[in-house]
Amino acid sequence: MANEESRRQRRLKVALKACVRLGGREDVVQVLDTSRGGIRFRSALVYVEPVFVDVAMPYTEGSENFFVSGRIVWRKTVQPGEFEYGLKYAKR
Repeated sequence: MANEESRRQRRLKVALKACVRLGGREDVVQVLDTSRGGIRFRSALVYVEPVFVDVAMPYTEGSENFFVSGRIVWRKTVQPGEFEYGLKYAKR
């Protein structure tokens, strides 16, 4: 995980929901911060990095949500059964 000082884009702390989609499974997660390049979020599910996923942020259940591609680049265990992830948006 990179130091705050070495980031190219500033991170903005937010309290938003996102939906991470992988192989037909959807996981509604808590977003902790965001930047132009990606997001940091918490989930109870285990994602093995570097895995490509689709993410919609902000996410509203029951609405038409816009998903973009991203890659999970790091994982940290917060407590048993809870993980924090760094996701970098994929360039196409």
